[in-house]
This record gives sequence, structure tokens and C-alpha cells, in this order.
Amino acid sequence: MKYILYIMFLYSPLYLFSQVGVGTNSPKASLHVEPTSKTNPNGADGVLIPRLADFPGNGVEEGQLIYLKNHATELDGFYFWDGTTWVWLINNYDRTIDRATYIASGTGYTGTGNNRQVNFSRIDAFDTTGFSVAGNNITVGKSGRYLLAFTTSVKRSGTETPLKQANFLYVLFVNNNQLSSITGRVTASTSNEIPSATSAALSTIVDLQVGDVLNVYVYKSNETPNDYSGYGINGLTLTFLR
Repeated sequence: MKYILYIMFLYSPLYLFSQVGVGTNSPKASLHVEPTSKTNPNGADGVLIPRLADFPGNGVEEGQLIYLKNHATELDGFYFWDGTTWVWLINNYDRTIDRATYIASGTGYTGTGNNRQVNFSRIDAFDTTGFSVAGNNITVGKSGRYLLAFTTSVKRSGTETPLKQANFLYVLFVNNNQLSSITGRVTASTSNEIPSATSAALSTIVDLQVGDVLNVYVYKSNETPNDYSGYGINGLTLTFLR
């Protein structure tokens, strides 16, 4: 009987106290940590979050926190589980460096008929690793969700005075597949004058994978004259969201 009472007394604190204090005998939360000194702390003060070189699969609960270090592609830093994916906590924001934006640019269109490809010849970013442009195609170097923003300008030319306005349809493709008819395309029109010009812009949010290929095509309606060309800078900006 003595042994039973002793064991019950030894383990009873586990059931009596629902709060844990580190450095304090009066915890005010489920876990309450106090430094060795508030005015003179030392290097051992603080909470050490698990440090991992890779994500531990799916998290077990929203709000789970890890510190990623020396990952092959992701930045070092704190990440939390939002119930679906690991989200980076920006812990050292430098306003002079934008690590999330990739800008593809070029001039003109390729082709001679009514349907042509929008030209892209370069990509700029703080770090373009994995991203590239070739043959007016943009290859994605990092998987994630992106905000895509496309801009272009078109000029109608020729010697014959048109009787109607010209209509242009710009369509964004991913791996040779058109994006949604609602978000992945935009129309623009020029007047029935020569010369005349207009601009077009669209934005949409898409999930992309490493190796996905983006390109843009323009389709002109069949009003004569059919001479037209891109002018100014074509731009496709990829902003990494998560």
C-alpha cells in the first residue's frame, strides 16, 4: 500500500498542473518561459525551434513551427503549417531586394499572319536560378503559386484606310494549354484609322511547377488591312506568392 501511495504522489503533479514554467514558479500560460535576466540576458536565453534541412511532410496541426536551414531550394527561415502547406515567415525583409519577382520582357511579335506569338527575350530577377527564356517561351524554375501580370502594346499600320476597328485577343498558355477563358486572356481594339494603337493588360493567379513553360499568343480579327505589330516592351511578371 505504501508503494502505491508513493507512486500516486510522484506522478500526481502531471495531473494537478496544466501550465509549465521554465525559469518561473508562477507560469501564466500553458508554457511560460522566463530569461535568466531581463536586463542582462545571456546567449542561452530564448526558445530553440526544431531546425530541419527539409520539410517534415505534412504538418500535424495549423500553426506548427519549424526553422528551415540549408534546404536545396528554399530560403532559410521560419515556416509555419497553415493546414495545407508550409508558409515562409519573412524574418529579414530588405526593401532593396525583391526575391519573389521574375520579369520576362521582349519587343514585337513573331509571325506575319493574323495570329502571332508575343516575343520574350530575357528574364530579370534577384536570383534567376532555374528560370530561362528561349524561343519566346518562359521556363519556370520554382514551384508555387504565382501572380502573373502581362502587358503589351500593338500598332495597326498599312496604306488602306480601314472601315472597321481591329480586335485583338491575347491568350496566356501554360505547357501549350490555354488558361481559363475568364482570367487567362484579354481583348483590345484599335480604331478604324491608320495608324492606330492600343494596349492590353491581364493578371491572374496560377499554380506552377518547376519546368512549366509559359507563352503568350495574339489573335487578330480579319478586318483589312491586316498589317499590325507590337511596339514598346512586352512584359510578363511572375510574382511568387507561396
